[in-house]
Order: sequence, then structure tokens, then C-alpha cells
Amino acid sequence: MTDERGIRTAGRKEGGITFGGIATFMKVAETLSFSQAAKALGVSQPSVSVQIATLETACGLPLFNRRPRLELTDYGREFFHRARAVISRMSELDDVMRDLRELRRGKLTIGFSTPHYAMPLVAKFMATHPSVDIATRLGNTTQLIELIADCKVDLGIMSLPAPNPGLFCQMFAAPRLMIGVHVDNPLVGRRELSPDDIRHQPLILRETGSVTRQVFEATCREAGFDPRPFIVAGSNEAVCEAIAAGIGVGPIFDGTLREHQTVRLLPFGTIPETCGVYVVMAKEARQLPAVDAFMQIVQT
Repeated sequence: MTDERGIRTAGRKEGGITFGGIATFMKVAETLSFSQAAKALGVSQPSVSVQIATLETACGLPLFNRRPRLELTDYGREFFHRARAVISRMSELDDVMRDLRELRRGKLTIGFSTPHYAMPLVAKFMATHPSVDIATRLGNTTQLIELIADCKVDLGIMSLPAPNPGLFCQMFAAPRLMIGVHVDNPLVGRRELSPDDIRHQPLILRETGSVTRQVFEATCREAGFDPRPFIVAGSNEAVCEAIAAGIGVGPIFDGTLREHQTVRLLPFGTIPETCGVYVVMAKEARQLPAVDAFMQIVQT
């Protein structure tokens, strides 16, 4: 059913109400003039007329009486009150988005397997952008890759043997692989250790999924033996404490632990140039303002 202007007066036409139509309606309702509304909006009067007609068609109701003068119908007044709330919420949303772009609010979730490398970066970010909330997740490299894939962290700081082709990866540190030994172990006098030097030592290894373990095992296998863990420890700190307790020796990347009175770290073998500590994220995450700001800190 339509009125004399061809506007549907029952039901809604497919296409729906647009925000542009609402904004034009509000300006016409405030000025009660198509020409003044057009001037305020910076568009032509015919454009305003078309938008209002399209909005009325979408609503299936006449919003304005055109004769004898332009005025809101009862439907138009009802629409006006509700549209004003929509405009207010959209303005609020625009403010929120601007705050997020300019890092006046927001949240950044960071996963890491190497606190020694991650925390100084986190501290610098927090000092530079105090309004952004930081959440952290600790895990090994395999766990962190899964968290990134599941969108549970925005970025990860982790050791990788080589960049993951499916993710954005930027290396910012290349520590050497070391072997931690107790100060009383005869090996402590060596300048550097080879796989043969530790072939018969009790080995303290990280859990499956740890890059430290992957790189160590690959180095040993190239030398002709398959290392078997005497004990498995779930973190670098646990490996260090097991070494300090005299349980055995274990691989640790240089720089991941603070000095320990009873543990010495000795260089071990040669690792690929691609092996290092990386910032890792989904490729599209690089566009997020907080992530971009964090990467600027990494690159300085």
C-alpha cells in the first residue's frame, strides 16, 4: 500500500535504514527545510530529497508532511527521538574508535616464551602508552603459535628456528645456544662444548614444543647421536634449577636467564642464522594501532 507520493505505508522495503539516511533526516528535521539541510550537509537539495524519499520507503511510513509546509508527521517525530539516540551512540562509537587509534585506550595481549627478552619491551611500551592495558601469556613456542592462530594473543615473543611462512615474524635477537653445567662438573673448564662432550652426560631438556630443545636435538643428531632426556623441565628456570641441584646438564639460550652462582653457561655448537628470538603475529595484526606501536619500540 502506498500514499499519493508513492511511499509505502505498510511494511518495510528491502534495503533497510542507513546511517547516511538518518543523518540527513536529522538535519532536515532540525531545519524543516530541504535547502537549508542541503547547505548544512554540503550536498545538493535534490540529493537530500532523494535520501529522505529513500528513507521513507525503507521505513514504509511518511516521515514528513510536505504541505502546506514541511513538518514532521507523528511517525517522523517518533523516528526523530529514536534517531537522536542512534546519532549519539554513533558519535560515542566514533570517539571510542579515535581513542583506540590514538592509543588513549585499548588492550594488548602479549604471549612470550622468553621473559628476559619480552619484559623490557613490555616495560617500554607501558611507559610510552600508559592508557593501554597489557595482558600476558607464558608458554613455549608451539603453544604461542596456537594462541596466535586462535586470536588469543595479539603477538608473541618467542624463539624460532626459522620464520614461520604463515605469520609475520621479525627477529630482533640472535642468542647463542649454551649448555648449562654445574660449577663442580669437570666440563666447566672448557671454553666451548661439542655434542661429543655431552654425549654421556645426564641431559635436562625442555618439554616437547620448546625451540631450545628442537635446536639442541637437531645439533646433536647432526653429530650422530639422538639425545635422550634424563629429566624434562617445563621452563628455562626449571632447567637452570635442575642443573644447580647437580642433576645434569642442559641447553639454554644465552641471555634467557640471570646469572646463577652454581651454574655456568658454555657455548655449544653452531645454530642456523635464522634461529633467534622473534616477534610473531598474524599478518593482519600488524595493522592494529597497539601492535604497530609495539613494533616501533622493537625496532628502536
